[in-house]
Amino acid sequence: MSRQLRSAGSVAVVAALGAALAGLATPAQASSTQTHALPGSVPAWAQASHKVAQTSGDQPVDFRVYLDWRGGTTAADYARSVTTPGSANFHKFLTAGQFNSPSRT
Repeated sequence: MSRQLRSAGSVAVVAALGAALAGLATPAQASSTQTHALPGSVPAWAQASHKVAQTSGDQPVDFRVYLDWRGGTTAADYARSVTTPGSANFHKFLTAGQFNSPSRT
């Protein structure tokens, strides 16, 4: 996958994550007993048996969120076509704006 396509995808994921987190409560507002399970969001390796240590409630915890593409295999198909010699899209990389545009063809 091209660097431009990966960068555009990263920008889209960060923007979506920022928008999603904007509506969440701040740590001062959040209750330690409040949980929200997202179906299918727990990877198989995330088991209590893998716990390394307890953290305090005021200790920051870093994490990453990976979201699936809404467009199915469209991004991967385009990335393959821009790197395949002889393809009509060969070396026609997208800018971040083009990648995020709903009218992109």
